[in-house]
Amino acid sequence: MLAADAVPPVVDLSVPVYASDRSRSTRFPLRWSGTDRGTGISRYTLEVMRHGLTDGRWRKVASGTTRRRAVFRGRPDTTYVFRLRARDAAGNLSRYAYGQTVVPLDERSDRVQRSPGWRRVTRKAAYGRTMLRARRAGAELALPFEGQSVALIGRRTRRGARLSITLAGRTRVVSLRGKGAFRRPVFRSQELRPGRHVLRVRTLDRGVADIDAFAVRSGPPAPRR
Repeated sequence: MLAADAVPPVVDLSVPVYASDRSRSTRFPLRWSGTDRGTGISRYTLEVMRHGLTDGRWRKVASGTTRRRAVFRGRPDTTYVFRLRARDAAGNLSRYAYGQTVVPLDERSDRVQRSPGWRRVTRKAAYGRTMLRARRAGAELALPFEGQSVALIGRRTRRGARLSITLAGRTRVVSLRGKGAFRRPVFRSQELRPGRHVLRVRTLDRGVADIDAFAVRSGPPAPRR
């Protein structure tokens, strides 16, 4: 007589930290996998919650499926937490695997304040296919926001500019020089106190400053398991 299967599956979920990591739009891919030493995985369930575990409702993205990938369409300037669970043929349930993705706010948003010196350029590889570009010192951008952290998405290039970035009373100098690459997080903040903040960006030289988007995370970080 065969022994009963009492070992639950183990699952892994892969989602981008920022939608711009894997996509040029608000639609981005999700991938997952699982292993089971007994009867085998019979189905997966993937769910999502908006605003970093503060929305209060889990919604199905994929349910009762054997697929291991999906494409999710999010909303700009929104944080999503995903959780994945598997059931094996014996009915054992895995522990949840979690992932969190921030859909950035595109640089074309009316919330982005800019001084003279910036112009919009079109590039197919950019997030939303456009960027703001400055090639002089003293050009400024500002984004008022509420959230627990923020990242600046831009382009690195061999002729990249240096930026002065001020947030929550601290200033950091960031270089955009590097191997040419679009949709890169060139600045990530530390955890911020609840409330309203302003991210301020100022160019320090005549290098190329390409600013693509702003990724504001709302809510606490997703649990690891």
